[in-house]
Amino acid sequence: MLSVTGKQEVNVLIDDREMGHALIRFVRDKWLDKDFDDAGCDWMTSEDGNKVCIGGLDWVVIESTDAVSLVDAANILTYGKKLIVN
Repeated sequence: MLSVTGKQEVNVLIDDREMGHALIRFVRDKWLDKDFDDAGCDWMTSEDGNKVCIGGLDWVVIESTDAVSLVDAANILTYGKKLIVN
């Protein structure tokens, strides 16, 4: 959570990789338990665009097109491409 108080302009620099990780944290916090552990595996999306998977199709964690869009954006920022599992 970010809390800012004041009236002065502030510039914050964040690189693509950091933004990608922030998006994954947002998805985890919005759709999963706070203590969810992805075991260090990559977050991917299904070819049909409806599921978020971790490590492969055997571990489907979210079924939401909104979450899929955010995970795809995170992977583009982090890896330069979508990670789609067939």
